[in-house]
Amino acid sequence: MSQFYGMAPALQVTSTVTASLMEQRAEPQCWRCKRSISVNDAFSFEGDHIVHLDCGRPRTVSPEERALLFRHCFDHAVAKCATCVQGYRQLELGSDLVNNRVHLCPNCGEDLNESVRAHLYSCAMLPEELQRRLHAAREAVGRLIERNASDSADVLKREAEAAIAALHKTMRRAIGG
Repeated sequence: MSQFYGMAPALQVTSTVTASLMEQRAEPQCWRCKRSISVNDAFSFEGDHIVHLDCGRPRTVSPEERALLFRHCFDHAVAKCATCVQGYRQLELGSDLVNNRVHLCPNCGEDLNESVRAHLYSCAMLPEELQRRLHAAREAVGRLIERNASDSADVLKREAEAAIAALHKTMRRAIGG
């Protein structure tokens, strides 16, 4: 019987450590809206905190992604609606200004932000260096979000900021500015 009692504290410690590790791996929360931030959300930094770029539309296409779409994808389809089974160019996509939504299917109103982003990350019209920088920035952001609650979050934040700055620099060079 005494063996079972000896095990109880060890199980409690294990549960506490496991719970603590699970809390560290949980998605970070937006400092403003307190909702979780995922890798596909557009975000910015507010001091030492990650925040949604737009808390009302966390999965919107980021300004960098939008600039690349306008520069390199203007003349071809950038989204496909699974419901309507049709592709659309940027100019054909709808908006709902009342509810602050963009990149909507013009036929059924489906949100096509994810389709637009998927297109951008696989578009052959995007110059190779920009594609590399775009992927590097997204990967750095992903690492930051996955490890936000850990001690290495500061290092990862600097890494993400550097990757985004490199993307901006490459974008400026690509447009001759």
